[in-house]
Amino acid sequence: MKALLLTLLLSIGLTGIVFADDASDAYQNKDFVTAFNEYQQRAEQGEAKAQRNLGLLYIRGEGVEKNPKEAFKWMKKAAVQGDSYAQYNLGKLYYDGLGTLNDFKSALKWTTKSAEKGNADAQYYLGFLYWREYISSEGGDTKNSLRWYTKAAEQGNPYHQFRLGEMLSMTLFGKIDTKVYCEWFKKSAKQGYADAQFELAKCYEYGWGVQKDPKEAIKWYTKAAEQGNELAQSALSSSITSIEDDEEEARLLLIDAKKGDAIAQYELAFLYFVGRGVAKDNNEAINWYKKAAEQGHIESQLHLADTYMNIENPEEAMKWYRKAAYNDNVTANTVLANQYRYGWDVPRDLKEAAKWFLKGAILGHSDSQLELGIFYANGYGVSKDLSEAKYWIKKASENPNQFFFAKTTPEEVWNEFELWKY
Repeated sequence: MKALLLTLLLSIGLTGIVFADDASDAYQNKDFVTAFNEYQQRAEQGEAKAQRNLGLLYIRGEGVEKNPKEAFKWMKKAAVQGDSYAQYNLGKLYYDGLGTLNDFKSALKWTTKSAEKGNADAQYYLGFLYWREYISSEGGDTKNSLRWYTKAAEQGNPYHQFRLGEMLSMTLFGKIDTKVYCEWFKKSAKQGYADAQFELAKCYEYGWGVQKDPKEAIKWYTKAAEQGNELAQSALSSSITSIEDDEEEARLLLIDAKKGDAIAQYELAFLYFVGRGVAKDNNEAINWYKKAAEQGHIESQLHLADTYMNIENPEEAMKWYRKAAYNDNVTANTVLANQYRYGWDVPRDLKEAAKWFLKGAILGHSDSQLELGIFYANGYGVSKDLSEAKYWIKKASENPNQFFFAKTTPEEVWNEFELWKY
């Protein structure tokens, strides 16, 4: 089941360390040296906000040389005084091991203090902490994760609303209520968040939680597409949005599918999976996904693997993840790497994990490049090699992505292992 969740959550990243809305005029004018001097003077006099902002300057290297230990020192002073943003930032420093040892319990403690004061960023990050530890098999709590994601979303941030909608669309959090998760997509979409607009369009296209409405679907696909959402652009150009008669669409696809057309087989499988134009039937969906997958259709291989994992058949799922990964599907590749890294449904095998991270890294996947750099820096499944670590960490930083699986960032690995020396 967790492998399927990985394919759904590749885009979830960490929340960054932030300033509150009280940055000095000097800082806002990018006069960082003056800002540093102002904050330092006030921080030494015991002002919590100045201590927090001084810590941030040390983290970012603005007006002063980067110094994670000094950053941690000043952030903790402010957090102890009760500054909500400092508490949130301190929680992140503990989680990332920046300026201190990695300490999840302390990260949870300080993030909770901030979240309980109503800090929406901390509430979202606290939801992430509970969720991240769950998928890492380290005792996370999905109920608390959902609770804090909800509190953050209720404060109106469109990104938080979108992520909550994603979470609610998964069975992990209980029985799926399509009306509820589509409503969160709608809240986010109305604020202009493109990914939410795309998801809301799907709700209208398939009648998930709302009355099926092709015109409304096209409206939201168009809004997302205009912002550069490639999936929405593809949906607008596909036959799925241009054929109003669902049953006729299914009939035409069936004709081509029986002739062995892999794309028709894939699209027909999807119709069976969602119950559009035909009665929803997972067995028929698997049947047609498999026919297309056996012809080498990569998306069918991935969807077939996901479906097998969802019905608790990990052996078949792993078989098809491998086929998709060997065909250079980055999502399947990442699933395999993490399956072996954490021992989900397979014996834990860091050498095998390193192999799949290497394949993903070569394909240009920044998350895999980061993970491979971490593996080389620590000697996980490979011989420790800081020169190789340097190479892959630089690659990851040059091709930035949302680094969900790693507990750190390229910059932090670079500094922790002093990779500039190699």
